Amino acid sequence: MHTQLTDTRDARETGVVFASSVATVLAALYWISRIGFANPVFPVAYSLGLSLFLIAAPLWMARSTAWWGSQSFLTIACVVLTMLLGMVAESTGLNAIPIIALGGVLLAAITLLRWLGKGTPARSLLFVFGVCVFAVWCAGVIWGSRYKMPLFWETMSYKANIHHDTFYYASMANMMDTYGVPSTGLDGIPLVRYHYGSAWLFDQWSHLLGIDVLTFYSLGYPLIVLPLFFAALLQLSVELGAKLRNDWMGWILFLAATVGFIPTVALNALAVWNSNAFISESYLMGMPVFFLTLATAVAFYREKKAGRSALIFFILFVPLILSALGFLKISMMLLALAAGGYIALRDRLYRQPMVLLSALIALASVGITYHYVSLPAQNGGISPLHFMRYDAREGWQQFFPLIHLLWTWVYVGARLWEERIADISSLRSSLRQHKLTDVEILLLVAILGFLPGEIVSIHGGSAVYFSDVQRWLALSFILARSPVWLRVWRERRPSRDERTTESGVRGWKLSTLLMIFVAAPFVVTLFVNLAQWPVRAIRANITTRHELAQTPREATYYPIVTALRDISRLPESERKQSLLFIPQSNRQYWSMFTADGRCTYTPLIAPGIASVAMLDGMPSAGCEVTDQYNMTMYQARKRPQLPEDMSSERLCEKARAKGFKEVIVLEAPGQEIPRRRRIDCYLHTS
Repeated sequence: MHTQLTDTRDARETGVVFASSVATVLAALYWISRIGFANPVFPVAYSLGLSLFLIAAPLWMARSTAWWGSQSFLTIACVVLTMLLGMVAESTGLNAIPIIALGGVLLAAITLLRWLGKGTPARSLLFVFGVCVFAVWCAGVIWGSRYKMPLFWETMSYKANIHHDTFYYASMANMMDTYGVPSTGLDGIPLVRYHYGSAWLFDQWSHLLGIDVLTFYSLGYPLIVLPLFFAALLQLSVELGAKLRNDWMGWILFLAATVGFIPTVALNALAVWNSNAFISESYLMGMPVFFLTLATAVAFYREKKAGRSALIFFILFVPLILSALGFLKISMMLLALAAGGYIALRDRLYRQPMVLLSALIALASVGITYHYVSLPAQNGGISPLHFMRYDAREGWQQFFPLIHLLWTWVYVGARLWEERIADISSLRSSLRQHKLTDVEILLLVAILGFLPGEIVSIHGGSAVYFSDVQRWLALSFILARSPVWLRVWRERRPSRDERTTESGVRGWKLSTLLMIFVAAPFVVTLFVNLAQWPVRAIRANITTRHELAQTPREATYYPIVTALRDISRLPESERKQSLLFIPQSNRQYWSMFTADGRCTYTPLIAPGIASVAMLDGMPSAGCEVTDQYNMTMYQARKRPQLPEDMSSERLCEKARAKGFKEVIVLEAPGQEIPRRRRIDCYLHTS
């Protein structure tokens, strides 16, 4: 094995141990949280096995320092491979998940054993224990809200207290799966513009795991995507020089940046939203690909090889990965393009014909992708300092640039201290000598990520998916540089003889005592934050169990949810030629989100569960329809639904106009499971 790979092997193994431990704890907590309900082992085991495969297999496959043989590129390749295997499983019924899962478990276990054998037992076990505690916090964040939860179907069937975003993504995934069209399927399948790449990827993974898309969002997504996010972040840090094992300073900063050392209420006030980062499917899937792309670029830049390898990197990899990032999360594509463009300009790479051609192809790729993924309704127009004014809480706005970008400032300040840069002259000299390229890239991402939300109004606080990127990128840089900072600090410290002549307690410096006093409340707050989210998730689980035990099944939404799930199990050939009609008289369905004023989102439930597009599926005429979630693709209801609107002839007329030949009707028979009636529109022609 190449010397460079050998030198970083321990750090890479540490990253694998970290991410695989997080995945394992999440799997155990999911299964424990479902005890007492239907709780099959295989979906959890397969999800964990797939997660471990994506984390551990690239480490063992990496045998070259070339960019295409790097751990980061091979991780991207494994994501693509498992996606393709999901497509094969759907089309042929041949599923490789037992092999993938077994391979993932074995490779992760071997990595753990090798890693344990290289360090002192006490420190190694303490590290694993700390990771397990961190994983419990992750479980609380990702399952402690209305978006995802181990008791998802039970909560949905009891009181439908699920966030509508979940059904928005699930409806797109199901429409692509059934009809091959990105759509929300509320009245036919009009094409929608959105970054639906994660929905499509998760649909393929759900086929590989043998579960439905909504179950994947509560099971597969936390077990696979969240650990992959941390694995990618750590891979980038290793490519940049991180040691990871025994880097206590780096891991303390890691905890401070992820969990937070000031109260959660203050973090939320300053738009440092840990929950948003973890529960946003597109963001959390886009981030690891973004990190892996940067890590692959670092591996390529380090080798600086020409020839066929460089040609493939510039002409194929760069444009394709930018497009993939755009379909996952548009912010990732734009920031990656900006970072790559800056390096090309900074190092004058544009003088090379191959780089110039790559830039032209990349710009074309980004432009085409932007056309398909940009949602105009998200842009509310010019609004100076909008994100700072409206998403940071009143009275906290003045602290927003300081705290929201805190970890960028920490890294920039530490690097200036490391390079002994104390004035403008020394700064300019360092910039000319390219000593601060890392700082330049981080500041570029921070500034470009900060600006969109301060120039235009982006719906729903989504500007955070631009501005939050710098926090995680800064953290990866900090992990890479913290050992250097510790070494430099020790070198610059006065010797013990110079510091004091006293021994014991009397020799303690007053500055050290003051530092301990100042740090104490932040340490306490970090531990409080560690406990808050898990406690919230546990309470939600217990509350749901208590409510289900006291409420008769017939008094819940169980009948309509069961009917929709039954439709999703119909053969694809039947679903593909059908539309689903749920009359407004079916009050059980149309009242599912009305308790908290969300009637406008109710239509997303049926395509999200049944995997069939609706016919005439917009909410009642009295419901104010949002202009978000691609709702403007459909006609809002102008009048109440009349009996003639529900006749077979009228339904078939509408279905044929949309290119379908069958309609599935769900009747409304009280509190029983709705009867399903199929209308063959070839028999109902005018």
